[in-house]
Amino acid sequence: MQDSTDIRHSNLYVANLPPTIDTEAALRQLFAVYGTLESVRLCRNTRVPDGKSFAFVKYSSIPEAMAAMSALNNAQVGSSVLEVKVADADAGDRNPELLAPPSDNLYAKNLPNTLTEDELRALFSPYGNVIECRVLHSGGGR
Repeated sequence: MQDSTDIRHSNLYVANLPPTIDTEAALRQLFAVYGTLESVRLCRNTRVPDGKSFAFVKYSSIPEAMAAMSALNNAQVGSSVLEVKVADADAGDRNPELLAPPSDNLYAKNLPNTLTEDELRALFSPYGNVIECRVLHSGGGR
């Protein structure tokens, strides 16, 4: 398990979920006993034949995430042994670009051909300050 001084966020990655955890409500029930959940996201791996599920669980604090990770990593749940770790905890070893700060850019595609930059800016302005806005044209649309 990671040292708590290395953890910078409270988002956990959960792998090897059993078939009985087949809804976000079931996932929430499993993890809620360790603290206040900000979000849960259940995903199915369609690239493998058994379609094992994995998830992301975000707590409101790092100590809550640590408690869940301590209790549930390598825990037998149904027919599976869970793997619970800090999300992207080891991604930097594989891809140094993941250590860079996130981009502030937002890309949107399949825009109507008639959309102007002013209209696009007006569409996104209610959600925050739009610093720069460009509509890029391609051969098949925008």
